[in-house]
Formats: sequence, C-alpha cells, structure tokens
Amino acid sequence: GPRCYLNSICQVNTCMNKGICVPHDARHSFTNFTCVCPEGFSGEICENNDVQIDMSFSDVERPQFILIHFIKVIKPHFISTDPAPSRITMFKKIQFHQKIITFHMASDFHLVFVQLETIYYLIVLQHEYIPTIVISTQISSSQRCPHIRELLDEVLVDYPILRRVTNYHTVCKQHSHLMCFHDNETFMCLCTQERHANCFHFNFNMTYDYHPHCPTKKICNCQECFYGDKCQFTTKHSGLSLDSILGYHIHPHLSINQQSLLVRISIILATLILIIGLISGILSNLTFKIKSVRELGCGFYLFVSSITSILIIIFLNIKLWFLILSQMNIITSRSFLWFNCHSIEYLLRLLLATNDWLHACVTVERFLVVYLGIRFDKPNSKKYAKRMIWVIVLLTAASILHDPIHRRLFDDIEEERTWCMLHITPQLEIYDRFINILHFLVPFSLNFILAIGIIFYTAKQRSSMG
Repeated sequence: GPRCYLNSICQVNTCMNKGICVPHDARHSFTNFTCVCPEGFSGEICENNDVQIDMSFSDVERPQFILIHFIKVIKPHFISTDPAPSRITMFKKIQFHQKIITFHMASDFHLVFVQLETIYYLIVLQHEYIPTIVISTQISSSQRCPHIRELLDEVLVDYPILRRVTNYHTVCKQHSHLMCFHDNETFMCLCTQERHANCFHFNFNMTYDYHPHCPTKKICNCQECFYGDKCQFTTKHSGLSLDSILGYHIHPHLSINQQSLLVRISIILATLILIIGLISGILSNLTFKIKSVRELGCGFYLFVSSITSILIIIFLNIKLWFLILSQMNIITSRSFLWFNCHSIEYLLRLLLATNDWLHACVTVERFLVVYLGIRFDKPNSKKYAKRMIWVIVLLTAASILHDPIHRRLFDDIEEERTWCMLHITPQLEIYDRFINILHFLVPFSLNFILAIGIIFYTAKQRSSMG
C-alpha cells in the first residue's frame, strides 16, 4: 500500500522451486495469489515437476525453429461427444550452437510429433503416461512420417478421402519399417505391431497464434544473412569480421577447453601467427632501420610497413581474445565493450588498408626506377615517400571514419550475447562497400599491372644491352 500498512500474502505462502509469487489485490482478497512457475515446473505453488524431453538431431538438418505436437489418446470410458485425441502444440526456437533441445510439458500425452516445416517426425510413443520423467530422444530419418503420395500409387492417392483411406492398412503391411504416415489433409496414421494403420484426425492447417489480439509469444524465421530473436542482426555488410565468422561458434558459460574445435584451432593458429609474425616483423624493422637501406623511398615505405604488420598481428590477437572472452560472458563491462567495439575494429581496418597502399607505393617506385633509369630523382624520392606515408594514413583514416561513428552494441537476449555491429543507412552501406573495394582493388591492381611493367621494361633493357 502507499504507507506499507498491508501485509502481502506472499510473505506467508511462498512458491516452490523458485516460482514467483504474485499477490492478488489485497483490498479485495487476502488469500488469493498466483505462482508464476519457471520452466519445468507447474501446479498451484510450482510443486510438480513437468515431463522433460531432451531431443537431438541425427541425420536431419537442423532448422531455425520447430513445432512440437503433443497428442493425448482418450480412453474409451472417457469418450465424450468428441472422440478425437486432444492436442497441444508448442513452438521452440533453436539457438545456433544448440545441440540438445529441451522442452517440458505439464499435461498428459501419449504421442509427440515434431514438425520441421512440412515434415513430421514421431519422437515419442508411450502407451501409458508417466509423469515427472526425463525422455531422451533423437530425430532421425527413420522416424519421419512420409506423405501418403510417397507410399501409394498415384491413382489411389487421387481417390476421394473416404475411398482412399480404405487402402491405408496396406501401406503398413508393404513397408515393414514404417512408423507413421499422413495425408496432409485429415489423418495422421501410426503403424501398429500387427502392421495395421491406426489413424486419427489431425488438423494440418491449424494456426498457432498465441492470443492473436494480444500475442504472448512469437518466432521470427530469419532469411539468409540475418539472425537474432527478431532477425535484427545481419552479416551482409560485415566483410571478413571475426564476429560474423567465429562469434556463434563460441559458447557462453563454457571454458576454453570446452569450446568447439574451430575456436580452439583459431586460438592455436592466432598464437602461431603472432609468434612468427612478431619475429618476421621485428627482423624486417631492424633491416629497414639501417640508413643505407633507406636511400630510396622504398626503404621508408617498407620500414613503416614492417611497423604496421606488427601492429596488425597484435591487434588481430587482441580482437580475437576480446571476442572470445566477451562471447563467453567473462568480459561484461559495458564501457569496456563499447571501447573495444569503437577502437579495435577501426584500427584493424585502418592498418590493413594502410599496409596495402604502402606495398602499392613500393611497386610504383620500383616501376619508376626501371622506367626512368638514370633520370630517377633519388634524393627527392625519400622526401616524397615521407609525405606520401602521411597522406596515405590520413586519407585512409578519413575514408573509414564512418565506421566507429556508426558502430553500436546490440544485446541478443535469447542467445545471451552482445554484438558489435555496424548500424548504417542503405546509402552509407553502398559507400562502405565502395571504400572496401577501393582499398583492396586499387592497390592490388597497381601491384599486378606495374609488376608486369617492371618485368617488361627490365627484359627490354637487357635485350637492348645485349
């Protein structure tokens, strides 16, 4: 109440199994309350354990989500005006890394069908309902319930339903390993041990709108390159980002030793690259630090390139470990994740593009040396090289400045992950792709074309000297 004079019923009647007690309005009733039970428990005070089903996939492709149909067979002495079996349907979204799908059911059931798009699988069959048990099952192709068109002759399939159903018994006799089948219109059929068809009405056109006027649950079927509980994340403009390549292979709340093979191989390769790259980079740096090696502009380009190569390897390893630790939920500081998102990604792009342009400058200068010969101005080449290095760094940094400005942290609550994403408009996305192509294609083209030019002019000079 406004002055805390009223006692809450939840102080006395607490819910079991970590259920949340929600009291009713104390002005109208002092005895009523409701327990909101966690998954796996039910009852007035969450005192009952629900049946748990652990399901995995064998030789069946794993979809984004599944429909689970629980069928309860009504006993003869309980038959009312509607003799059809009762049915409860739930849907479950499958997480990217999830190998075992767990779901619970509080109501009685005898059959469980799993629907993958338009394909049905019989995963549980029990003659007597056993409460509070754990059922472990696996979806395999042998459990598939094929369409009747796959089993009967086309002429028989085109018969009206009442005439066609008389042939359903022959299907079970002709296919000794068949567990079930359906006609996608009226009947779902089981094959008994005596090889008879036990068919019941099954609504194949049911809609699953949890309270359409006030929906309580939803599942988004994401298109290619989109993911997340609302398909709000995309890898369309992420390039070769480690987040999109490796992110979903990192399992939250698991140690390094328990991570997937791909993650452990990535760590080993990154460590080897770091060791070899640092040794190579340091030796290159020491070599091009000698003044006699830097008589031409090429020496300055290669000296700076050795520094950027070392920084690329270091930042790449930092990026990898930040990604692993953040996806494992070891690093959870929002400010730290924000700094990493806005700095490391930008620095990696800047260093990679700068390194490509520096190598292109080396090729350009070597071509000029071969083409101009004695006319090449060696003293000025060093001066131009120093200026060109600053121009490359500044222009490259300015061209990708939109990257840190438009980076955001997005929380995927369903997967328990935080992603660093580039959130840009379609127009800016076109610019981003253009810049990526520019920083890759132009240096590559210069290296390729001018390398051919160097070979051509060198061969021409040697032939003229001969």
